[in-house]
Amino acid sequence: MDKNVKIFPWNDAFNTGLTEIDEQHKRLVALLNELVNHLAHQFKSPTPDQVFEQLTQYIEYHFVAEETIWQHYFADDSANQDHRADHARFISDITKIKAELNNLSNTQVMENVLSYLTNWLAFHIVESDKLMAAIVLAMQCGSSFAEAKQHACSNEQLNDSIKALIKSVLGLHSEKEYIKIRIIRYLANCKEDGGMTTTGLQQLAKAAGVDQAEKIHVKKDLVQAIQQVTQETPCFRYNLSSHCSEEDCIWKDECKKMVAIWGYHLN
Repeated sequence: MDKNVKIFPWNDAFNTGLTEIDEQHKRLVALLNELVNHLAHQFKSPTPDQVFEQLTQYIEYHFVAEETIWQHYFADDSANQDHRADHARFISDITKIKAELNNLSNTQVMENVLSYLTNWLAFHIVESDKLMAAIVLAMQCGSSFAEAKQHACSNEQLNDSIKALIKSVLGLHSEKEYIKIRIIRYLANCKEDGGMTTTGLQQLAKAAGVDQAEKIHVKKDLVQAIQQVTQETPCFRYNLSSHCSEEDCIWKDECKKMVAIWGYHLN
């Protein structure tokens, strides 16, 4: 398991077909993932205000750019008004989140914030932006607004299965990344508190979904069980003879420490 956290896995299903909007969406996703990594790796450092502010500013910039395009093609159509209102509500929500960010001491609260940001962006793109972009693209090919809207809306039902798939994939991916965040935070605490404990690993394993984690009492076995449920190779072990090539592995430091301790007791 590498140390990089990616809460929003971008793929082509999020492309609208409008290059300017797609590039801005990709930048938003990159900033969101940057915020997640900041919160995961530097949660005891100065507040993540600067990272969050950069994300907020870019969201506002993107909304203005997007609304300019929609206004050109949709004018006073209700879809345009609803889209603007959706943007306004999100800006209001994200402003409230920013005000509360410094008080995020509970892991679950942080995960709720990240889940809100990720899901809003994903489904705003899929449910709203892609529909409006389809209308724009049809108009650029010569269709009237009425024709383009009717055609795009008639195809909207076909996208329901895609939305369901994205929701499922995004949910499973986010769950795995939240577990990774918990592991990162636990290991960061271990560096300050003197190392991993059996009790701490049992609690972490339980949170990760290890069955009957409280019955496992060997640290190596607990880590391997966590690796197993997170679909990683259960390679954490005391092995003096092998060289680990996984330089970015999240468990690297603790693994090396265990190997060193074992080697010391053998001499």
